[in-house]
Amino acid sequence: MKNIYRVTRPAWATVDKTEKIVILLASLVVGIYGGWGERFAAALLGPWVGRQPIHHVWPLVDVVVVTAGCLLLIKLYKRLRVGCYPSTFIYCFYMPDDSIPSGKAPVVGFCHIKADMASGEIVAKGASFVWNNGHIDIHSRTGFTSTEVRGTKEAEEVTCHIYFDIDRADWRNRTYHYGVLRFQLASGDMTVTSCNTYAGYLLSTNKELEPNPKAIDVHAWGYAERYDKGLVTENDIRTKLAANGHVSFAKLDTMLGSVPPPNLWRSENLMSTSKPNIWKHQVPSPQSVMLNAMLRPYIDQYLDKVLSLFGLSADAIRCFKGLAVEKAVLERDNVVAYERALKHGLIGLIVPANEDQALNQRAAIIYGQIAPYLCGDSLLDIGCGNGLIADLARGHFKEIQLLDVVRYLPNALHLPFKLYAEGQPLIDHPFDTVLLLTVLHHSKNPVELLKLAWNATTKHLIIIESVVDVHKAEPSASYELLGLPIEDQIAFAAFVDWFYNRVLHDDVPVPYNFTTPEQWRSIFLENNMRLTQQVHLGQDIDIGPEYHILFVLER
Repeated sequence: MKNIYRVTRPAWATVDKTEKIVILLASLVVGIYGGWGERFAAALLGPWVGRQPIHHVWPLVDVVVVTAGCLLLIKLYKRLRVGCYPSTFIYCFYMPDDSIPSGKAPVVGFCHIKADMASGEIVAKGASFVWNNGHIDIHSRTGFTSTEVRGTKEAEEVTCHIYFDIDRADWRNRTYHYGVLRFQLASGDMTVTSCNTYAGYLLSTNKELEPNPKAIDVHAWGYAERYDKGLVTENDIRTKLAANGHVSFAKLDTMLGSVPPPNLWRSENLMSTSKPNIWKHQVPSPQSVMLNAMLRPYIDQYLDKVLSLFGLSADAIRCFKGLAVEKAVLERDNVVAYERALKHGLIGLIVPANEDQALNQRAAIIYGQIAPYLCGDSLLDIGCGNGLIADLARGHFKEIQLLDVVRYLPNALHLPFKLYAEGQPLIDHPFDTVLLLTVLHHSKNPVELLKLAWNATTKHLIIIESVVDVHKAEPSASYELLGLPIEDQIAFAAFVDWFYNRVLHDDVPVPYNFTTPEQWRSIFLENNMRLTQQVHLGQDIDIGPEYHILFVLER
């Protein structure tokens, strides 16, 4: 497939290197023949037939030799253009579950590519099979035939495009019937790379032509390699696929885990769409962050840290990260399915005692940060979560009230708790100290919640909030993403927020309403809220390493 551009490139296009060499050699041969051909023949044959007969017959020899030479040159050039074909390639893809009626997603397959010398077209034909627990499902065979095969070249990288129709007899095996396969030589720094290994990408097309109203857009990523220079029988290919399918998927997994990913996948917009939060900042999906080459080292480091704190072994963490990448590709447009897959991948791995220790450590750190600003006799903790921070502070107050949209509070704490519906009044009387600890970015309307909390405060409103667009180093406030743009800081914060609250825990709202410290200070000022303390805490919490700032608002 790496030669497809040379094969399908129009003859009238600018001559390439190979064609220049052919033209140069042809010119040299013609020049040598025209200048010395007759002399060479006279010297070679003159002693037997004489020079005069050679001189008389040479014009006829010229016609025959030049004509035959041109015909031979054209034939050799045609073979040179398509000399790499026919060839047989084998491949594997992780298909979305909803692309196959049976719901079985991994597939293996083969593709014959050959040149039709009569029509001048490159033709591809092949079939795929569901890969079911290490075996080929023969009954799932789905054949396809190309409608067009062409190559493109950009920045010295060749991409093979195979537009195909699924064989009508096999339409029942797929929820789409038309598509394009794209293959590009794997990047040179990848461990699976050889001169004949390729990154693959599949996209369904011509949706409007589908008779099936449930037809969907399908995106899938795969791996391919050249199996043989020639056309191999399907029975032999099936044997090869059955014996080596797991090897192909292992190579695909290596590609999926590579940083950066193959250029083909980046060019096909593997980084999926983002949505604006309430502050109009674009927030990418967790899947796209997981596949973001720039952020991947930071995400890997975070997962290593938080999962080890929750009791996972190094091997278990490595396997889980592989799963996270694989599912990010398979579920690139379905965050609910991605969340479910990762939660399922952690079943039985988290050690409850380690989780409790990590959560208690988080509570102790935050309590130590807010303790100097606790005052009065009453405390209202809005968005209290598991209640551990309020439990540590109970000795300071005569009255404590906890609020949250879901009850995460264990009964063993014996603290007063009320469910709160966002947008409703908070409480029927004010409190001396009110807490909003990493809560505002979880609110659908953080400014309104801030106003309600301020109105419920008689002395101190203590806020710890995750912020972005931080680029100045602060004393004792570490931040690994200091040099990254706001878009990357938001992406990292959103992934951490999602993973901690939706994968490690359950049902915590995550609207990702992160914004800048300047935005919060401006809001405080606009609403006549007196800011008396601002403390940069940095990435102070290992299990949730967003950048935190402590704000104290005083009546």
